[in-house]
This record gives sequence, C-alpha cells and structure tokens, in this order.
Amino acid sequence: MKIDRLTIANVLKAAKFSDENATAVATAIGDAIEDATKDMASLKDLELISAKSDARMESIARTQTIWIIGAIFTAVGLLAALKFFA
Repeated sequence: MKIDRLTIANVLKAAKFSDENATAVATAIGDAIEDATKDMASLKDLELISAKSDARMESIARTQTIWIIGAIFTAVGLLAALKFFA
C-alpha cells in the first residue's frame, strides 16, 4: 500500500504545522503504515490456508467415520459372541 506523504504533509501544513514538523509526521505515518501492511497476509495466502484447513477437516471426518463404524462392528460382534457363547 503506497502512502502519499506529500498529501499528508500538506494537510498538516494547512492545520498550522511547520514545514519541518509536517514533513516529519507525514514520513512517520507513511513509514508506520507501510511497515504494518507489508507483513499482512494477502487474499491468496488466506485462500491457501483455507484450502489446507478444508482438506484437513475432510481427512479428520473420514478417519472419525472409520473409527465409529469399526466401534459399531466391534460392539455388534461382542454382543453376538455373548449371545452365542452365553
């Protein structure tokens, strides 16, 4: 994100800042905003993270389904064995 430091300085000068103070404040504001925005995640980064999260959630759901089905078959087998042998 590019910040127009000259516009900021002109606004500050119109608000009775000295030329030197207006330039210093405009530079500080511009530098702070550019430093803050350069480390921000882009939309592409967020979409990649979302896709990875979706894939992981699908994998977890699939694994959980397999475990549940296995537990049900085990329980049914145990009940059948108890009925048959008891």
